[in-house]
Amino acid sequence: MRAFTPFITVAAIAVSSVTAVCPGYDFAFQDRGYQNYVLLDTSCNGVETFIYNGVNACTQGTLKCSPPPITITDVLAPDGYWYACQSDANSGSCVGWHNTYCCWWNGGARSLKEGEDDVPLIGNTTTEGVTFAKDA
Repeated sequence: MRAFTPFITVAAIAVSSVTAVCPGYDFAFQDRGYQNYVLLDTSCNGVETFIYNGVNACTQGTLKCSPPPITITDVLAPDGYWYACQSDANSGSCVGWHNTYCCWWNGGARSLKEGEDDVPLIGNTTTEGVTFAKDA
């Protein structure tokens, strides 16, 4: 029976670290340096990789950035929706990399094709007076 104890302990630690990744968010986002970024689900599965070597990542249509000091504020996910991103003390790490941001869908816009401006969702054409959970 004792021979299985270390395996069970390791498995329990691995499961607990995965469940703690960006709790309450939809995605984790990693800046891996040299303009390489990875979007992961909250179970640490890779969803999208963005590689922008030699170009400004903020002008490529998949990331939105703040004015200086530049941070990534939004990411376009494969489902076509923009997800707002922010730093979070509980972001955790995946596959040995710290999660730079946690991202959530905030009722934002959908981009129907690459390079097209944001289009409001039907039935959600205004967010005036609405406070989203992450903004509170």
